[in-house]
Amino acid sequence: MDALKSSADDELGMSFYRELEGGENELRFKLFNPDSILPLSDIIPVLENFGLRVMGEHPYEIVCADGRRVWIHNFSLKYTLADSINIAEVKQVFQDAFRAIWKGRAENDSFNRLVLGAKLGWKDIALLRAYARYMKQIRFGISENYIADTLGRYIPISASIVEFFHARFGLAQFGEDEMDARLKKTSEIEEGILESLDAVEQLNEDRTIRRYLELMKATLRTNYFQPDDEGKEKSYLSFKIKPSEISDIPLPRPMFEIFVYSPRIEGVHLRGGKVARGGLRWSDRIDDFRTEVLGLVKAQQVKNAV
Repeated sequence: MDALKSSADDELGMSFYRELEGGENELRFKLFNPDSILPLSDIIPVLENFGLRVMGEHPYEIVCADGRRVWIHNFSLKYTLADSINIAEVKQVFQDAFRAIWKGRAENDSFNRLVLGAKLGWKDIALLRAYARYMKQIRFGISENYIADTLGRYIPISASIVEFFHARFGLAQFGEDEMDARLKKTSEIEEGILESLDAVEQLNEDRTIRRYLELMKATLRTNYFQPDDEGKEKSYLSFKIKPSEISDIPLPRPMFEIFVYSPRIEGVHLRGGKVARGGLRWSDRIDDFRTEVLGLVKAQQVKNAV
């Protein structure tokens, strides 16, 4: 009823559940949309990237007492990444993630397998995706799809990576000796991740996980936990990074670097010193706009030397 009520308010309503007679990995998902039927070609790819296989779909039209029409899409699903799933633990994070993707606040890709597998919210997924995009810009040499597959293959490690970030930058209070307690917590999580690498089979998978830790340790500040002026979550993520603490990063290394990510746009700000000149430049080089900006930094360094 709540889902139907929200759809009547021009919001996409939904209900994610398991039928009593259903199998451990057999699920149901209902979408409630006012006025018009939803295109299946828009919905099915989103569900598949959660690790769900669409077994069937039945649309229904309901006419409300006030004359408004609501379309109900009833999906029969099977979770493909495990033999069972705890619907109570993942229901809310799944519905929040689906809504964020549908509204364009989150991207639809294979990183979303971690929502049901690792019980991570869509913003935590965006965090992992943002660091993967930064890896591309610093010429890490491993594709984004491979990175997503690695995180999906080692789900407990992926959850620990997110836990490491929250322990390092989160707003949770650690007591009177907060800094010492925070460092102790992050060290414990890091040690656990490194011990888990013994079970990682491929060298590039090992490199990927270590690179996440390295980038998070090189991050000085972030807006991840910062609300906007209205108290809502910001539509973008930003990270202030210290390039000197990142191995194999293209030279010259700026003193500081700010990477900005959102589903709509990405950007980078390179600073050669604590006080540095700056400017704005639009780039169509999606895969290596940092290389373009770094070239401008090199040119400016030559001018300054002259």
